[in-house]
Amino acid sequence: MKKFVIPIVAVILISFGVFFVSCDNNGETLKNLLEIATSTEGLESLVNVVTFVDEYATDDPELAAALADESLTITVFAPNNEAFVTVFGDNDGDGIVESEDIQDLADALFESSLVDTADFLLDVVAYHLVLGTAYDSAAVVALIDDLTGIMTVAEVALLVVQPDTDIILDPVDDTSEAALTSTLDVEASNGIAHVIADVLGVPSLG
Repeated sequence: MKKFVIPIVAVILISFGVFFVSCDNNGETLKNLLEIATSTEGLESLVNVVTFVDEYATDDPELAAALADESLTITVFAPNNEAFVTVFGDNDGDGIVESEDIQDLADALFESSLVDTADFLLDVVAYHLVLGTAYDSAAVVALIDDLTGIMTVAEVALLVVQPDTDIILDPVDDTSEAALTSTLDVEASNGIAHVIADVLGVPSLG
């Protein structure tokens, strides 16, 4: 299993120490990616997974801090609640993956090891992040059938294909795939987010 740590110190160099307030086309101050995730209905499971990873993973990845870091430029392909429930299940039936559901994954895969589960989920989250470039939907669509794809933090390229009406992100190293939803181009002060309907990097669980 690959270990993943957000290279905050290295990537921060691209900012040259310049900090600024970003605004949208209407002049309104943009939220950062963490603020968007925590305030968007349907992304509660993603926030819970990030929180779990930050609490238990080795190497102190500081995912939440990276998503809030104004000096970074990040594209997030954000699985919605339904996508995470498909992978983890939903003990209380509220449609949101919570700590109990993640514990069940730990029991099933790693004999209750929260650290191993968090490291596994850190690798999974890495499939959904792109550092250094904000890919809007037009840029994603422009890469349909381009064999270079979009390089993620997991060092896995996501190929963009359109076999039918859906636009699909297809990692080159496994059989998982994710469809883009209608929620695209959510601008943030430190990048852009697109909601997707599946969780990447877990072909054996999805």
